[in-house]
Amino acid sequence: MISQTIQLQCDCQRCSAPTTWTLWSIVDLTEHPEALDELASDTINSVTCDCGNTYCLHIPFVIHDAPNELVIFVPAFDPPMDADFQTCTRLITNIVAAVNSRDPPRYLQNVVT
Repeated sequence: MISQTIQLQCDCQRCSAPTTWTLWSIVDLTEHPEALDELASDTINSVTCDCGNTYCLHIPFVIHDAPNELVIFVPAFDPPMDADFQTCTRLITNIVAAVNSRDPPRYLQNVVT
């Protein structure tokens, strides 16, 4: 399994309820093709509190599309900050490890620095 999520504890700004949200750090589109629709509708990594308040949490994440040989990095900030690039490198290294190959596909070799 290539996809990875993180757990984030946040308090709702409306009702102050503490909630644990699951957010993508790596989305493999072969494993989770529905994430492409979430990305297109700008709802990926969006969460809704029980009170109905919705947030889009901006964390850096990577989209992996093996059939199209694509790795897309989505930074948390625009323009990206150094921490975003460090996170990107770590996440792509995780993808290469998950592919479990001593000779990863060329498109992955080209993005790992």
